[in-house]
Amino acid sequence: KVSRVKQIPAFREQILMHALEGFVQKAAEEGLKELPFETIGRPEVEDLPELTSFHQEVTVEVLVEEKPKVADLQYKDLEFPPAPELEVSNEDVDTALDEELERLTRYENSDETVELKNGDLALLHISIFEGEDKLEVPGTETLAVVVGSTDDRPPAFFKPLAACLPGTKKGDEGTLDFDWPEGGKEPENVAGKSVRIQWNIHMARSKVRPEMTDELVSEITQGKETSVLAYRGVLRERLQESKRSKIEGDHLEKVIDVVIEANPFPMPTRLLERSVGDRWDGMKKRIDEGQMPAPDDMAAFEAEQRETLRTEVIRELQKTLLIAQIMEAEAIEPDMDTIGEQAQALMGSMGGGDPKDPQTQNLFYSVLTHLTNKDIESKVYRRIMGIDPAPTPEEVGEKGDSGPETPPTGETETKAGTDSGPETPPTGETET
Repeated sequence: KVSRVKQIPAFREQILMHALEGFVQKAAEEGLKELPFETIGRPEVEDLPELTSFHQEVTVEVLVEEKPKVADLQYKDLEFPPAPELEVSNEDVDTALDEELERLTRYENSDETVELKNGDLALLHISIFEGEDKLEVPGTETLAVVVGSTDDRPPAFFKPLAACLPGTKKGDEGTLDFDWPEGGKEPENVAGKSVRIQWNIHMARSKVRPEMTDELVSEITQGKETSVLAYRGVLRERLQESKRSKIEGDHLEKVIDVVIEANPFPMPTRLLERSVGDRWDGMKKRIDEGQMPAPDDMAAFEAEQRETLRTEVIRELQKTLLIAQIMEAEAIEPDMDTIGEQAQALMGSMGGGDPKDPQTQNLFYSVLTHLTNKDIESKVYRRIMGIDPAPTPEEVGEKGDSGPETPPTGETETKAGTDSGPETPPTGETET
């Protein structure tokens, strides 16, 4: 039996246009390499002509934006706000030790002779009554409770129940009179009612926290450190590096604000508008899917959000472009070997995953990008502030003399099919 042939309207034309779109994309990418200036953002293809033949010659226009650069970049000898002092106190080290012990804490099953204390775990069987009537409340029949917990979490009686458990033992039982609140996501059959909660401790587990000793230090450092005093020094160095990174990150934003003010340059308008539009589209999608509350006046909300997003995007573009230009001037490059090792270690701490899985690959490249940006920003900051020495002429090389001079920011029209690019007009628009 032969399947019926399905007639697709304008199928030939669809194939032609699909082929043209792929060709134009490749031609645009090749054409960008021949332009006498750097571009920013993705190329935008103007209206494609209608095709009637695979052998038809066509001309298309591709708009690109020139990457703006500051001709006389000023980022040294500017007046920057003072950076906070880097200080790690003994109390900071004590807190780090305490956190390390908390990480090593384990739980052991308790019998009927052991009284529960704050932080221990209790598994309770729960029954809820209104008078003599038993009420069915999903998710409350069996409840794991941290003894003495002050967390506000469901069910509504969790915190008052946790407060009456210190001093109890496995097998103990008791009651709790509770006025169930109304509104929100409370179950309808108990909301606003006065109920009696009967509980029984079915299982108890005591929290066992180790003591920081020389033996424990040797165990957790795999013999690299053999005393508590030496381990305190290791923790102090870690805290100093962590604080240094945070101080640099926070202070960099203030430093970049000063650099931006000293180096005004025109914004790439198409990239700016496209970025604002993309971010608003993402926000609108979350509203439509119920992930964000819907505003009463969507038009006014959109106008307000677009203005906020525009301010954010402008600041991000200014920071990105200026850091890129400082990187070039200072011959700064990220240490990709170290960054790769850090990314692999982070992926390992998160469980690794199948390297061939697309989600794992996307996560890895996200981590890699984040670490690369942090490395670049740290090096740029330290170079601006004079913490690290300036590059030698050999490190800089001939970067200042290579490549054509960047023309003023503008839009470029690119025509596929010509042999070579003409001279750049004074307006900044080029046909290639």
